Amino acid sequence: MPLKNIESLTPALDELARALEWVSQDIDDIPFKVVPVIQSQGKRARCTGWFSKDQWSTREGELVAEINFTAEMLNRDPVDIIATARHEIVHMWCDFLQLKDTSTGGRHNKVFAEYAEILGLVVQRPAVDSYGLGYTEPGEELRERIEKEFQPDVAAFNLFRLIKLKPKSDTKTNAYWCACKGMTVRIPAKQELQGECHVCGVTFLKKEEGDERPEATPETEANRERRITRDIEALADALSDVPEHDPRSDHPDDYPLHIHEGDPDQKVWDFLDGTGDDSERSETDESPDADVLPGVSDMPVSEEVVEVAPVEEGGDTDEPPAAPAKRKRTGTTKKS
Repeated sequence: MPLKNIESLTPALDELARALEWVSQDIDDIPFKVVPVIQSQGKRARCTGWFSKDQWSTREGELVAEINFTAEMLNRDPVDIIATARHEIVHMWCDFLQLKDTSTGGRHNKVFAEYAEILGLVVQRPAVDSYGLGYTEPGEELRERIEKEFQPDVAAFNLFRLIKLKPKSDTKTNAYWCACKGMTVRIPAKQELQGECHVCGVTFLKKEEGDERPEATPETEANRERRITRDIEALADALSDVPEHDPRSDHPDDYPLHIHEGDPDQKVWDFLDGTGDDSERSETDESPDADVLPGVSDMPVSEEVVEVAPVEEGGDTDEPPAAPAKRKRTGTTKKS
């Protein structure tokens, strides 16, 4: 048996088509084809309509723009519905003029506000949220023109879509707290937390509405011993993960300190990253060889310089050569 009681959106669509034709009469001819559409607002809670270019096509391949009117907002004053059509015509006008009137996120800018005011819309200023200058309403002159010239058909908007709010789901977790300020632990409602906080020593209690946070109690000797034992075990577990190796088996460039196996008594100075401190050296300390400290480019060292006396011309002599003169100097050794 065929259905007899079928409601139709055709009256509303016809009235919206008439509205688009009327609100665009003040603009120069725009070569866009446009179709009015009624859709649910979905997640666009504050949106009463929107303009989208090239969303439809004819069978011949001609693209058609879309001006959507949200189904949940068709119960408004018909004058405001026609003003929404005027708002969307502003977007179509700016698109035709290749003007950017909104951001990617839908924020309406000053360009939109300027052209909206030209067409008789009042723009809410200043911007109150991320919608920018997008909140508009018909001015007194435009409202009067809609009522007297256009004369909207109220009966055409007899149908509108209901807004159904989802009921809030019951909590699926339980909160537990101790005496630590700001500490709250949540676990699934089907489970129960049994234990005490290792910081304040208070047993976790289930948080109920109106309850006050439990107060910390003095740490007993037994709790203190358990806490210390637990910390030591945790430290031991952390240290057990550190790999054991002999630094001498690695490449000397991996360590700023190189150990000489040949002479265990030899003093080796540790210059980490070239910032070693030699303030405790004595004048008799021998400086390490530059090759012993790989990676160190500039370091203060103390070295002996031997000057050899020149041999006089005239052949051999029975006198022993003079002892070389020695002097101390402090300089900078660079590794080439």
